[in-house]
Amino acid sequence: MAPTSSPAPAPASAPADAGPARPRAVGETARTGAFDVTVLGFKDPQPVTNAFDTPDAGNRLVSVDLQVTNRSTKDQSFSSLVGAHLVDGTGREYDEAFTTITPGPPEGQLRPGAALRGFVVFHVPNGATSLRFRVQGDTAAAGATFALT
Repeated sequence: MAPTSSPAPAPASAPADAGPARPRAVGETARTGAFDVTVLGFKDPQPVTNAFDTPDAGNRLVSVDLQVTNRSTKDQSFSSLVGAHLVDGTGREYDEAFTTITPGPPEGQLRPGAALRGFVVFHVPNGATSLRFRVQGDTAAAGATFALT
């Protein structure tokens, strides 16, 4: 199943791109680059349903339910592979994992006002704690950080 894409209503207000200094809570919306980003939930650990997705011994999967909305007046591309990372309490950063978990990560071209939603999944050591999800609307944006608590 592909990530879902649909027009999204504008949030009451989306704070400006404040960067990673102030972690947002799950359910809050932040602005990064041309996008409003909202972490709608997460699973830690993410249940595994097949051998392909099974993490190596000593690791677990963590999934983040992410919605991105294009707030510009032009078409914009979003890539979770480039712009999404998980960071643990020691500062170690984890890149997105390739899995069969659906819906897949939000990726692609968005028209003005359109939204994409999907799961961004990470392989994380079992001992990793104090997880934060960082997302950048583009490579020049400071990004927004969400506390996964």
